[in-house]
Amino acid sequence: MTDDQLIQVLQNCTVRLSVGGSIGTGFFVAPNLILTCAHVVKGAVPKPIHAFWPSQARTYVAEISQCLDDSNLDLALLRLLPDQEGVPIANQPWVDLDKSTPILEEALYSYGYPQSYPNGDSATFVYEGDSTGKSGSKLYKLKEGQVDYGLSGAPLLNQRTGKVCGIVNLSRQVTSDLGGRAVPSTVILEHFPELRDQSPFNSRTPLTNPFRPLAGQVDNPQLFFDRSQVISRIFETLNSGSSVALIGEREMGKSSILWALFQQAKARLQPPRQPIYLNLQLIYSEDEFYSELCEKAGMPDVRGRALQRALRDQRLLLLLDEVERIREESFTRQVREQLRGLAEGSNAPLRLVLAASMSLDRLFPDSYQEGNVSPLVGICLEEPLRAWDETTIRTFITARLEPTSIRFTASEIDQLIQGSQGKPKRLMQLCHQTFTSWQEQRQ
Repeated sequence: MTDDQLIQVLQNCTVRLSVGGSIGTGFFVAPNLILTCAHVVKGAVPKPIHAFWPSQARTYVAEISQCLDDSNLDLALLRLLPDQEGVPIANQPWVDLDKSTPILEEALYSYGYPQSYPNGDSATFVYEGDSTGKSGSKLYKLKEGQVDYGLSGAPLLNQRTGKVCGIVNLSRQVTSDLGGRAVPSTVILEHFPELRDQSPFNSRTPLTNPFRPLAGQVDNPQLFFDRSQVISRIFETLNSGSSVALIGEREMGKSSILWALFQQAKARLQPPRQPIYLNLQLIYSEDEFYSELCEKAGMPDVRGRALQRALRDQRLLLLLDEVERIREESFTRQVREQLRGLAEGSNAPLRLVLAASMSLDRLFPDSYQEGNVSPLVGICLEEPLRAWDETTIRTFITARLEPTSIRFTASEIDQLIQGSQGKPKRLMQLCHQTFTSWQEQRQ
């Protein structure tokens, strides 16, 4: 499903709960079953629980099926009663509970009925990590979103998996966007095991192929896979005062890693540096290179000593993709020499990350003429980018197929492993073709 479709399905699964004069949120987790927070319905007896379902514009009466009145678990399962004519609800949707944990800094979406917007309101949060309640129960810690009165009991959607990963139950500050906390779906399933084998209402086969993008760099962090250790090592090297040469064959994902470094640089570089990404495939001469660098750095278009003076007070991380272009006739050795000069020293104006298909000493053979040493070899520590092994490929395929109802056969996976040779881009293309074949068979 697309993100818009997922959000629409989630909203259709939510209800506004009223107990006396207070309101809260709940959502369908199975036919006629609503999950909410225990504190939302704590005072229900002998008062009735009214569940207003906006997508049907109807109000139903619910009763408590199970209630875990714990300050940390804070869960209640409600059962809808038939309407006044004794007719049960028909075509009622429900959410799919997520058995996986969100990724750190992942954006999550919620929808509920806070007091300030009782007709429905969206909220987004960022997953900050796990939290432990007073009784030792696990919670998700959320930031950069507002948990207002009435949002308790709202589902927390992970758009990457298309599933609900938790239920909002605590606010860190109701009048600000400090965030809140949520009970994970894994905890929900642990205490309500009857929900584990509940088949999702909506088809698990997404409308879009999960194997994307097919070409170019991966610029969506939610689609990035497996290279977190490489990225961490590169930041460790940069923070130690050295530059990096990322070496790997084509279709290995070098461009995607450079873009991930660009996105994460401000948060992970110490001391901070302004990241600048240049794709040298789009730069055709030495003059264009310097002009683009100066423009991205917000400086006048200068060269030589004037460039050194202009960069004296700058602290930049220069990410160069397709660095092979620098060895062409339109670029002189002086470009590499100046890059080295600007990147030497612990407090140098530049720190470099170069992406290339071979080692720098092989890439620039002219550096050895007359006994010279390659200008960049001494300051760039090489980080080899290796092909994915069989375990990584299988894990990747499983992760991408998990939100769908399609599963590749063992024979198909073996063919994908052999055909891709561990190259992520090639694997993505082959998996896309295989998934499309499955879709066509089901039509």
